[in-house]
Amino acid sequence: MISKIKKVVIRCLATTYFQPIYETLHYIALKGMNFGSANSPLNSGEVMVLKMLQTSLPNNPVIFDVGANNGQYLSLILKYFKAQHPIVHVFEPDQLAFKKLEKRYANTPNVFLNNVALGSVNEIATLYSSKVGGVDASLVHTEDETLVKHAVAVTTLDDYCIKNGIPAIDFLKIDVEGFEIEVLKGGQRYMDALAINHIQFEHGSMQSIIAGATLHRFITLLKNYQCFHIKQNGIYKVTYAPIKEVFYNSNYYFKRRD
Repeated sequence: MISKIKKVVIRCLATTYFQPIYETLHYIALKGMNFGSANSPLNSGEVMVLKMLQTSLPNNPVIFDVGANNGQYLSLILKYFKAQHPIVHVFEPDQLAFKKLEKRYANTPNVFLNNVALGSVNEIATLYSSKVGGVDASLVHTEDETLVKHAVAVTTLDDYCIKNGIPAIDFLKIDVEGFEIEVLKGGQRYMDALAINHIQFEHGSMQSIIAGATLHRFITLLKNYQCFHIKQNGIYKVTYAPIKEVFYNSNYYFKRRD
């Protein structure tokens, strides 16, 4: 009886007549689940993660800011971990954005600025952006011929850590417009060794779609970590299902399973 009722309801409601209503409700629901809110770390819920990590990270935590742009997130790292005296390794391949980083942070103790990108291999790659220094800069080619292009150096997280004698990373933040999978693949050795404790990244842009970066791929790659979605007031545990694949910019947090 219940099955028959469900079929009747579906036949009546799953029609073109109600589609505009459902699309509006869908949009409201996505916003209510904190999707589409990743444009600024101040409005995305990321500050709540930093506050949470204040009590989890040790003194002198090693933090990586990958895709730093002009230092929007770096300023928050230095603010919220000031008492712990963080050691921050910063990566930004765009020349103009990097010059702004140097102007603001070149003399900041224990902040190491790197004018390179992180990826899965050491190479020279093309960076695409709507303008030089733009927050949308990405190593993912979208075939938009209006984008500004320039060559940048790419190294891997593993190689950088080995070269600089970094045994472990306490917190890895990544915001590289769809290239997050490649950054993580370049840190496979450290992830397998459980030498990265906390990971946060933005996901869900058009570049993510073009790169084939699905939530399933992230969860599979980060098999030693528990996945959480970042909300406005904290983090929410993600139990994977295909319906959880949402391509609408937001942030995810992965905590190492102990």
